[in-house]
Amino acid sequence: MRTTHAPAITWRIVLLVAASVLATALVSFAITFNGPPPFPMPYRAEEVAAALAGRPVRGPGPKAILRQMPALPQPSAEQARDPITEQTVARVLGVAPSQVVAWSSGWRAPRPGGEGPRLMSDFTIAVRGPAGWTVAVNSPRPWLTNWHRITLASLVGALILLTILGWFIARAITRPLSRLADAADAVSASHRSLPVEIEGPPEVRRVAGALNAMRARLVDHVAQRTAMLAAITHDLGTPLTRLAFRIEALPAADRIRALADIEEMRGMIMSVLEFARGETRAPAPLDLAPLLAALADGMNATVGPVAQSIATPLPMTGDDGALRRLFTNLLENALRYGQSASLTATARDGHVIVTIDDDGPGIPPALAQSLFDPFVRAEPSRSRETGGIGLGLAIARNVVEAHGGSIAAQNRPQGGARLTVSLPLR
Repeated sequence: MRTTHAPAITWRIVLLVAASVLATALVSFAITFNGPPPFPMPYRAEEVAAALAGRPVRGPGPKAILRQMPALPQPSAEQARDPITEQTVARVLGVAPSQVVAWSSGWRAPRPGGEGPRLMSDFTIAVRGPAGWTVAVNSPRPWLTNWHRITLASLVGALILLTILGWFIARAITRPLSRLADAADAVSASHRSLPVEIEGPPEVRRVAGALNAMRARLVDHVAQRTAMLAAITHDLGTPLTRLAFRIEALPAADRIRALADIEEMRGMIMSVLEFARGETRAPAPLDLAPLLAALADGMNATVGPVAQSIATPLPMTGDDGALRRLFTNLLENALRYGQSASLTATARDGHVIVTIDDDGPGIPPALAQSLFDPFVRAEPSRSRETGGIGLGLAIARNVVEAHGGSIAAQNRPQGGARLTVSLPLR
């Protein structure tokens, strides 16, 4: 059993929170250092007038858009007449103020030194000429400025970094929990089940230690139960042997029936003991195909017809004797309730799939979930003539699960029952 140490889950969560706060602070600092959001630069009335006159406009400010129109355009609902801008443009162009029409939705008063007004918002300035009206309008403001790009890139970068960091921390937290869950699923009362590895954060190590302690208690409990049943079996065997000697004086017919009853009692006791032990020998490599074929041939010769369709090879690792008892039990069960049976074995998705069908009455729906529980029989009379004491399928399930497989029962559409065993391939 390996023991490893890792930081506590609490510290990992604290690290993630601290990293998130730090990243948020750094992004906020970067945005603040980059300055406030940009305001739209104003238009100077003199520059707009120069553009209307066809002169080049120099400077860092935005450039107006010029249009030639045959008639005076209509202003937007937000715009109003701007007489100060009209006078400034007329003065720069050297034309009469009546030839200039200006609308704007906001402006500033003239600045000291004779500088004209600065247009801060939407405007329309038109100058009448011989061929119609020359109209200047403000250029559309960019939707995404450089400030917005830097801010957005900082936020996206912080989000990506935090997502990657959060993913690694979450994986570091959930990985030992997932391994612990898998190990807990594999814990059984068998002495061959491996202890859970104590690794990961302290919280996970504590749970792993508790699981190992629980497993040890289960193993001890099963060992004590098995020892008790073995002692009971031994103690019951002695009076049964004495009874067998004493009935020798009985008449032949009575003696035969009494001996049959004694053998039945011995069989019941051994079945209970076998179920209580529920153990298999150390697994070894084997081929399941010839084992199944030999069992089917033996059933054909001694019990009843068994049709077989077995793929070869079917390599796996297991206890040859336990597997032989398992499939003998299932085939005898099928022939006990039906006139014939069929056995199919194939390899699929890394597993051996063995299917045993019979043509009997099928499985009562009420027993579909409990058929593999101890002392449950599909035939409710409890008669030994029609079955055992209800431990055959329970023992079969123990053998299958000891090999890492699964077993299921269902009714066939055409009648009869179907038992399906899935065992891992080697």
